[in-house]
Amino acid sequence: IESFGLFVQADLELTEDWSLSGGVRYDRFSFEAAPHDPTFGFPDGPRLGGSGSNSGFSFNIGSTYQITPETTVFASFAQGFSLPNISAATNEIAPGASLNGSAFVEPIDVNSFEGGIRGTLGPLTYQLSGFYARSDNGSAVAVEPITGSAELVRSPQRNYGVELSTRIDVTETLQLGFDASFNDGDNDPNDDGDFQPLSSLTVQPLKLYFNVDWRPIPELGLGARVLYIGDRDRAFEAGVDGEAIDGYATLDLSATYDIGPGTLALDIANVLNNEYLPLESQTRFGLTNQRRFIAPGRQVALTYSATF
Repeated sequence: IESFGLFVQADLELTEDWSLSGGVRYDRFSFEAAPHDPTFGFPDGPRLGGSGSNSGFSFNIGSTYQITPETTVFASFAQGFSLPNISAATNEIAPGASLNGSAFVEPIDVNSFEGGIRGTLGPLTYQLSGFYARSDNGSAVAVEPITGSAELVRSPQRNYGVELSTRIDVTETLQLGFDASFNDGDNDPNDDGDFQPLSSLTVQPLKLYFNVDWRPIPELGLGARVLYIGDRDRAFEAGVDGEAIDGYATLDLSATYDIGPGTLALDIANVLNNEYLPLESQTRFGLTNQRRFIAPGRQVALTYSATF
């Protein structure tokens, strides 16, 4: 794959509190795939490979407005122009057919909208944003529920979600953080106006992350991390995925101590020794069901590092 791009971006201060930005970008991609056999020989049959090229323009415009010295709102519109996964596209082509001109290698054109608010409230720093993206020829990975084989799907697609990021400086030595993200999406594989949930290979479930960092003395740093992955069964209930996603939570602890020229670090992962299937393993079913490996249990690591 070879790529070439040119862009122009400009910023304009309309007032002391209001700014505007925008730009245009030109991209050109070319690709070439040699004749080959699919990985593991599935689907059966040699692929001829092929070559092709695509080019196009994309635009973006955004604005920010400072409501108060502590609060800013923002909004933007952006277009995307990119190639799909060429490796996956070569497997979707029928055996003996050329990749040249295939719909599987058509560029992905995306229109996306984002808006939100960010600012400070005393010791709290925060940002809350939402997004919506739409493509008439999106690219998503789907898994055939029976065989478990992954396949590339080119179809109308929409993605949407919200994200929250916060940090509280309780004291100069104690900080708390909380992040949350939720995103989902649908596509129309038959291009008939009937949208269905995207596979969990493409869309991840709710994610919550909480962290504590404390430095009681200058030499000692203590930390705790909690990660929560939520359930997701939309794709399973719609027959897109072979299994639903079961949520799980993990707790990690860490400690560092500065010793002379270096740092001694103690890290404990999965402190509660929870037994769970990582998200990646849960998206394997059908013929790949035997690769649904559980996550490691509690792990303890003691390291010393020095810079010289």
